[in-house]
Amino acid sequence: MHPTPCRGGTIRARYVVAADGGRSGTRTLIGLPLVGQTYAQQRWYLGDVTGPDLDRDHMHIWPSEDRMLGLTPLPGTDLGQFQSPILPGVVPGTPSLECYQRLFDERAGSDGVVLTSVTWLSVYQVNVRMVETYRRGRVLLRRGRRPRALPRPRHRVVPEHAPADPPRR
Repeated sequence: MHPTPCRGGTIRARYVVAADGGRSGTRTLIGLPLVGQTYAQQRWYLGDVTGPDLDRDHMHIWPSEDRMLGLTPLPGTDLGQFQSPILPGVVPGTPSLECYQRLFDERAGSDGVVLTSVTWLSVYQVNVRMVETYRRGRVLLRRGRRPRALPRPRHRVVPEHAPADPPRR
């Protein structure tokens, strides 16, 4: 295999291990499609935010009649992950600190909580899709992409039909 790295040039390798996530260029290049479903009406505002001085040992959830808002501390950082569903039929706004503050005020009540910064924002659409195999020839795909700076989560949800990870040596 002769992949071309982002910085240009060619490298020669006996094996390639790809850990480039759900939009994997490597997976696409070797022709492994994602199979499963996309749930078009199940969307969420997600983001890594700083601001509220809340207990960092627990997830915080503010429920209301037709929506909720969650803030989950990210271990080893001063960040919390902002989570709020987008109602079916609603066109999502552009994620921003101002948008997330407005959602926080609407869904959780202001209570003086002020979000002060964001490092990542997204409108997430629920996809239950995966490859049928994690290997094609000498190309191996690693499941998921986790930034090295963050510790491994304490729990993991794996769909019942997911292929098992290969044994670690």
